[in-house]
Amino acid sequence: MKPIIRLLRPATLFAPVLAGLFGYMAFCSRVDLISAITGLVVGLSFSTAQAFGQVVNQIVDVELDKIVKPDRPLPSGKITTEQAISVATALLMSSLLLSMLVSQMFVICITMLLFFAAWYSLPPLSPRKVNPILNNLWVSISRGLIPILAVQVAAGSPIDVTMSIGVFLWVMALQPTKDVTDVEGDRMMGIKTVLTELGVDGFRTIAVPTVVVSSILMYERPYLLFVLPIGIAAAITCKRKFLKENNMGWYLYYFGLGMIYLALFASRVVT
Repeated sequence: MKPIIRLLRPATLFAPVLAGLFGYMAFCSRVDLISAITGLVVGLSFSTAQAFGQVVNQIVDVELDKIVKPDRPLPSGKITTEQAISVATALLMSSLLLSMLVSQMFVICITMLLFFAAWYSLPPLSPRKVNPILNNLWVSISRGLIPILAVQVAAGSPIDVTMSIGVFLWVMALQPTKDVTDVEGDRMMGIKTVLTELGVDGFRTIAVPTVVVSSILMYERPYLLFVLPIGIAAAITCKRKFLKENNMGWYLYYFGLGMIYLALFASRVVT
């Protein structure tokens, strides 16, 4: 059971749950128990979709992980490829079934999310060996733009374009933190990321101003300004090892992403 939990990468799954729960309640017509339950369903649909993408990525990248992260469940042999495919299939179906409990439009959003999650890793559509900008843009659409639009669609709310772009830019700025520990392996496999092309200093030069612009775009909801120092800290600390296989910046990125949606809800409740 433990290898399967590690395969899901649970540290990355809290932010999607928060995004769905608090994002939905930030935009729905009223806040009550029904909206909280619906928001939780939205969050679980996001979370299982993200877990699906991460399992697919580990199946495709098993040879790379033998070099850079050999203790992961697949390269270490604790889980077989067939078992991982079964887990991915279960996550795919779970995400879709959960989305059906919300609305037809939300099903479309989740289908798009699953498409981007799978084809990020799978040929022939994978952008990873094509261009570092396209690579980062693909993930930013999947983890930044689609979720913030989806919670508004699920809640039946008009789309807040400026704020949605702000969330998208936050993810685009800091998503590369996940690649810091993979640079050498990515270069060996021909994977082009912001880190392989620009290095950590180049990444920071782009990330910090982008986080600032993101916060400016979200200024109408003042509680979102609290995530600005989190974003800057994520860029600065991305070389600092934290826990088993990632860096401090990566964890701060996911923490900040979850806090964005919590701040959206707080802005609604307080105002």
